[in-house]
Amino acid sequence: MTMLTGEENYIIAHGVTGGDVVARPDLVAEPHTGLLIACSYWQRKKISAAADLDDVATECGLVQGGDEGLVLQRTYLARLKKILL
Repeated sequence: MTMLTGEENYIIAHGVTGGDVVARPDLVAEPHTGLLIACSYWQRKKISAAADLDDVATECGLVQGGDEGLVLQRTYLARLKKILL
């Protein structure tokens, strides 16, 4: 599920989706809208550079502004790599 915080992110999401997510924040939880917003955020924050290096700490910082859940994120990455590689 996509989750937004902060008025600025809602305003940007409105521009990306064309949907009035400011007036109807529930739209963010819709799969198509959520994917558009998440991809836009990923691109805007330039998260791919950190992801390409498996730099989970930087990714967490760019996505959530801190390192909350960093150990769990590293665990998820290791599991995914076993499955996908």
